[in-house]
Amino acid sequence: MTSNKPFTLAAGVLAAWALLACSSVEPAADPGAWKPNPMGTVSVFQRVSQGSYGNASMQVSWTHGTQTHAGSVFEAAVSPQAGTNLYDPVTHRIVHVLTPAGQPVMSYDPPIGLRFPLAVGQSWTEEHRVTMHTRGTTIPVRVSYTVEAMETVTVPAGTFQTFRLRIIDSLGEQTMHWTAPAQGQAIVKRVLDRSASHPQGAGHQEGTLLEVRKPG
Repeated sequence: MTSNKPFTLAAGVLAAWALLACSSVEPAADPGAWKPNPMGTVSVFQRVSQGSYGNASMQVSWTHGTQTHAGSVFEAAVSPQAGTNLYDPVTHRIVHVLTPAGQPVMSYDPPIGLRFPLAVGQSWTEEHRVTMHTRGTTIPVRVSYTVEAMETVTVPAGTFQTFRLRIIDSLGEQTMHWTAPAQGQAIVKRVLDRSASHPQGAGHQEGTLLEVRKPG
């Protein structure tokens, strides 16, 4: 897990977006709007990594809650395998990434993530300053998003009405990302690829939603 943290945006940010989940199809007036689920919801993913992402196949779980960090209260997604991700409670975009031990890894200014509601045909580009705390450096990163289509996707956790996005950052990482916001599941499936020009070299990673557990 540690090999991909210093320069991972899609893996470190969009994986972190797996904080709320729902495994059944529910109708919604706006399928692109975010519909949160209860605190304590757990999403479990199968992650297969190659190259600069590491060479491993493992399950990664995320539990949604809240957490105080540096005097502010954030939404939190906590994983014993991948660490903790802290989100702005208004925009639901990621602000900080912490190690499993709670040490800061990355911070984003402004916070980074998807824009809801989504609609097919949308595209946008954003500029961020990313601080790598373990290196003591801050770099500019540009991230471009395109909402390509709506697709019905079936994974082990259930069937979801998803938006398929293509996400490309200026470091050389591209992500195909399937999200079901109206069902409370930010990530249903994703495929990440790093080019050879990426600071960490070429790599490939796939993630699939295996299970969703809601409290009560």
